[in-house]
Amino acid sequence: MVDARVECYAGCRGDETPRRLHLEGREIEVSEVLNRWKEPGALFFRVRTQEGRIYVLRREEFVGRWDIPEVLS
Repeated sequence: MVDARVECYAGCRGDETPRRLHLEGREIEVSEVLNRWKEPGALFFRVRTQEGRIYVLRREEFVGRWDIPEVLS
């Protein structure tokens, strides 16, 4: 699991759509949100970056911390 800083589009519900990842000193643009779901205490997003890589992002609801539990490609 990798800690990450995630910039989001803040709509009426707060941090709802990831737009950019800050990971290992790099800034990575999100080109598409492929899927989103909720589990107890966390929100998940499967995103594709402009580089074509797919990440699963997890945001802990009560702490507000983001991490990347899985890199799919």
